[in-house]
Amino acid sequence: MWRGRFVLAEHQIPHMPAVGSSGGILNDALAREILVVGKGINFIRRCLHDTQWNLDLRDMIPAQDLSHLSLGDHDEQSRRRIKELLGFHYDEKDGVAIDIAGKGGTILTQTPLEQTVTTASRQVHRHILTSLFEQHHLLLHLRGLKEVLFLGQGDFICALMDGLHVEFDSQKGTDGIYMHTMMGILQDALRSTNAKFLPKFVTERVYVKLLKSSSANTQLWADERAEEEANKDGWDIFSLGYEIDAPLTAVVHPEAMEKYNRVFTLLFRLKRIEWMLNNTWRQSTALTHAL
Repeated sequence: MWRGRFVLAEHQIPHMPAVGSSGGILNDALAREILVVGKGINFIRRCLHDTQWNLDLRDMIPAQDLSHLSLGDHDEQSRRRIKELLGFHYDEKDGVAIDIAGKGGTILTQTPLEQTVTTASRQVHRHILTSLFEQHHLLLHLRGLKEVLFLGQGDFICALMDGLHVEFDSQKGTDGIYMHTMMGILQDALRSTNAKFLPKFVTERVYVKLLKSSSANTQLWADERAEEEANKDGWDIFSLGYEIDAPLTAVVHPEAMEKYNRVFTLLFRLKRIEWMLNNTWRQSTALTHAL
C-alpha cells in the first residue's frame, strides 16, 4: 500500500509563471511531499482504522485571519476565502510569498500552499507516530523482539534450553517432536521466568516454528537428503517466531522479520553450544566431587 499503490504523475503537475518557489504552482519536491501526506492520510484511514480523524484547519490558517472567519460557514464566499488562505485558490496576487523564520535564524520563503502542506505533513506524521507508539505499542513490541529473538531475556532462554534438552534428549530424530509439546515448553519458560513481567500482548505473540526441509520430497540426490534428514534432531528444526500484524508491519515488514529470524537462528545455535559446554562442566564437576 505504501510503496507500490500510489505514484506521482509528474507530467500532470500544474505550472504557472511567477508562482511558487520554482516558478510554478508546484515544484517536484512539493508535489512529492503532497504525495507523502496523501499516503499518510490513507494509512490513517486504512491501517490505523481511524476514520474520524481529520486535518485541523485552525492550525493551517493564520491567527489574524482565523479570528475573522468561521470554519462552520458553508457559503461560497467563506469557502473561497478558506481556499485562498490555504493556497488552494490562486489569483494574480498569489505569487507573493511569505517570509518565515527557519532553523538557525534563516529566512525561508513559502507560498500559502507550501505552508499548508508543511503544516498538514506535521499533523499527519504526528498522528501516525502517536498512534503507533501509544495505541499499538510499537516500542514494547520492538522490545519483545529484542528479548525473545535476540535472546535478551537471559533467564527465559536458559529455562527454554533446559526444557528443550529434556525433550530432545529422549527423542531420536525428529519424528516424535510435536508442536503442542514445544508450545508447552515455551509457555512453561515464559511463566517461570521474568519474561512473565512482559506485557501480555507481547508474550502472546511468541510462538514455536518447526522447520522442515522444503526439498524432502524431491527425488534429486534422494539418498543424501534421506541421510541428512535421518541425522537431524530437534535442535535442527526448532525455532521461535514473533507475530507482527498491521499497522506494525509498516515498520517491521516481512523483510525485517526475515532478518530477525536469521539472527535468532545464529544466536540460538551459539546459545546451544554455550549450554552444552556449561552442562559438560557441571557433569565434570559433579564427577570430580564424587571421585
